[in-house]
Amino acid sequence: GDVLAGLVAALSCKNDLFLAAAAGSFINKKAGESLFKRVGPYFNASDLADEIPRAMKELILT
Repeated sequence: GDVLAGLVAALSCKNDLFLAAAAGSFINKKAGESLFKRVGPYFNASDLADEIPRAMKELILT
């Protein structure tokens, strides 16, 4: 929840609130899925926050 809240807050600074919420949720989900594949089910919010740039890069490049 903390990572998602921070991500949505950051995105809402320059975007429509609905778009920021939708994009933040999607990016958070992709980061979690990617992290789960790499390390398994045991990770914390800090690990998830560190994964966000990688998830965004993957989304941009695909």
